[in-house]
Amino acid sequence: MKLTQRGAQTAFGGIPRVDLLPPEVKEGQRAVRRRSWMAVGVIAALGLTAGAYVISLSVATSAQAALEREQGRSIELLDAQAEFSEVRTVTQTAELITAAQQVGALTEIQWRPFIGAVQATLPSGVTIVEFSINSASPTLSLPQPESPLLAARAATIVFTAESPDLPNVRAWLDNLTQILGYTDATPGAVRLNEDTGFYEATITMGVSDQARSGRFAPIDDAGSADANDQEDQEG
Repeated sequence: MKLTQRGAQTAFGGIPRVDLLPPEVKEGQRAVRRRSWMAVGVIAALGLTAGAYVISLSVATSAQAALEREQGRSIELLDAQAEFSEVRTVTQTAELITAAQQVGALTEIQWRPFIGAVQATLPSGVTIVEFSINSASPTLSLPQPESPLLAARAATIVFTAESPDLPNVRAWLDNLTQILGYTDATPGAVRLNEDTGFYEATITMGVSDQARSGRFAPIDDAGSADANDQEDQEG
C-alpha cells in the first residue's frame, strides 16, 4: 500500500527523513564551499605566477651572465687590438704603398734601356739627335691610330736621326723589328740640313704593352712560369 502526497511516493518500511533547515542555511553552506574553491583557485594562480616569475628571473639572470661574459671577451679583444695597433698601422701603410706602386707602374716603360736598344739598331754612322715620347698613364689612355693596319699601342716614339751620308732607312726599319714591344714603324721624310750638312730622317714607332716593366705587378705561379717561358724564348 502506498501513500501519495504532492506527487511524491513514499514506501512503507523506509526511514522517515525531514529536512527542517531553512533555505538560507543551505545557501550559506553553498557560499562557503564556493569561497573555499575560489580560495583554492587564487592560491593555484598565485603559485603559477610565482613559478613563472622564478623561471623568467632565472632566464634573465642567465642571459645577463652571458652578456657580461661576452662584454668581457670584447674588452679583452679590444685590449689585444690596442697592443698590436702599431703593427696594424704599419701593415696597412705597407699595403697602401704596394697598391700605389702597382697602380703607378701599371703603364711604366723604362725608357733609358729602351732608347739604348733603339740606338743599337741604328745603321753605321746614324745618330739619334732628338726623340719625343707619347705614352699612356694610369689615368689617361693613349689615342690609338685610326688605320686598321696599325696595331694597338702603349706608347708612340718619334725619332729624329742624322747621318753624314744618305741613311739606309730601310735597314733601320728592319732592325727595329727586333726590339721587344715593337708594333710598327713609319718612316718620315729624309732631308739635308744645310746648316749642319747632315741628312735628317724621322721615324715614328709604335710600342706595345710588352715593353712595360711590370716591376710591381703581383707575382703568382702562373705569371712566374710565363716569365720563365718568355726568358727561354728570348734566350
